Amino acid sequence: MKRHYDILVTDSRYKHALSIVRGLGKEGLRIATCSEGFSPTRFSKYSKKSFKYTRKNFQNKLLNFLNKNDVSLVLPVGYFTNKECSKIKKEIENNSKIILSDFHLINSISRKDYLKKVLNKFKMLYPKTWIIKRVSDVEKIKGKNFVIKSALEEKGKKVEYASSNKELKKFLSNRLSFGTQIVQEHISGEGRGFFAFCYKGTCLQTFQHKRIRQYPESGGVSSCAESIYDKTLEKISKGFLKKLNWTGPVMLEYIYNQEKRKYYFIEMNAKFWGSYDLSIFCGLNFGKIPFDLIKGKKIKNKKYPLGKKFQWILPEDTLRIKTSKKKSLAKKEWKRDLLDRSIGKDIQYLFNDPLPTLIRIFSTIWKYFFKK
Repeated sequence: MKRHYDILVTDSRYKHALSIVRGLGKEGLRIATCSEGFSPTRFSKYSKKSFKYTRKNFQNKLLNFLNKNDVSLVLPVGYFTNKECSKIKKEIENNSKIILSDFHLINSISRKDYLKKVLNKFKMLYPKTWIIKRVSDVEKIKGKNFVIKSALEEKGKKVEYASSNKELKKFLSNRLSFGTQIVQEHISGEGRGFFAFCYKGTCLQTFQHKRIRQYPESGGVSSCAESIYDKTLEKISKGFLKKLNWTGPVMLEYIYNQEKRKYYFIEMNAKFWGSYDLSIFCGLNFGKIPFDLIKGKKIKNKKYPLGKKFQWILPEDTLRIKTSKKKSLAKKEWKRDLLDRSIGKDIQYLFNDPLPTLIRIFSTIWKYFFKK
C-alpha cells in the first residue's frame, strides 16, 4: 500500500522551506520533504519523510517518489525546482497535482534581459538598465553608482556594486565569463517587496513588507523586515501579474523613492521568498493556498496586521554584525530586537520544533566565529 502525504515540499534546506513545512504541519497536514544536500528541515517533527536529489537527477527522483507514494500536491519552493517541475508538469499530474506557470513563462521571466522587454511593454518604471555582453559595452554607460547582476537566475555570481566606470569595468571583466550581465543605475530609497500566490493572473493572497535591515549591508537578503500595505504598490503589482497571467508563488522587488514618491521595479522572482517567516507571523499561510485550491476551496485575500516585524537571527542578522562597518550599532540593533517580545524571530521555534533550530544555531555560530 502506498503511503499518503498531503504535500511534498522541495528545497527543504532553505530557511523559508522550513517555515513553509512548519506552517503546513501545524494545519495537521502530512508533509514529505526533499532537498539538494543537507537539510535541517528533515529533522523537523513536521517532516514525515525526506529524500535527497541532485540537479541532474531531480526529475527522476521526484517522479519515482510520486509513483511509489500517494502525494496530493507537489510544492516547489526554489527557482530551480519551479522551473524543472514546469518542464514535467504533465508527468507530475499523472500521480499528483501541482499549481504553477508553464515552463516558457517561468524561463523567460528569469532572464533579466528578457524581463526588461516585458517591463517596457507593460510600461513599468525601472532603473536605467544596460545589457552587457562584452567589456567594451561599458563605454556606453554613464553614471557613477551601479548594481551588477547576472542575466540568468541560475548562473553567474552574486550581486555586486560599483561606484565608478573604472570599478564597473573591473567587476565585469571577471563576471562576463559567467554569461551576459545586467547593469542598473543605483536608486536610493526603501526596499519594498510585494508577495503573492496567483492563479491565472489573479492574486489570491497578497502581502507586502519593507526592509529594516539587510545582510550584507551593501545589498542582500532581509535580516529584519516589517509588514506594510500601500495601495499604489498593490495596484502596480496586481496589474503586472494579471498581464503576465501568472500562476504560482511570486515576489516582486521594488525600491520606493520617498522624495519622488515612485516605485522602481527591481526584479521578479518566480518562487517562494526568503522572508516567508514574516507572512506566517502575520497569519498568512501561502503554502496552503494551492492545497486548498486542489480541494476546491474558495480563497479569500485576508487582511493582515501592519507594523509587525520579524528578525532573522539564524544567521542573517547575526552575520550582519560580523560584516558591518558599524559593528557597535549592528550589535545594539540585534540585541534590542532580540529582547523585544513584539518582534518575531526564527529562534523562537527552539521549544516548538527544536532539532532544525538547534542545527541552525550551531551553523550560525560556526559561520560567525570560524568561517572566513
